[in-house]
Amino acid sequence: MTEVRAIDVVGVGPGDPQYLTLYGRELIAAADYVSGFRTVLGTVTEHIRGQTIVLDYRNQADGL
Repeated sequence: MTEVRAIDVVGVGPGDPQYLTLYGRELIAAADYVSGFRTVLGTVTEHIRGQTIVLDYRNQADGL
């Protein structure tokens, strides 16, 4: 049996945590991995329960 995996993309808006939707928070909290640039991850850190993958302009293709 093949395991089905999903990739969800959550936008953080203008970077203010109060604009993150409840559904976005739930997706981030349930994710095994959360990737993004350091500043973006800083916006949602309190919701991350899984592993983070910090991206920058040099490693973003490999990180994703």
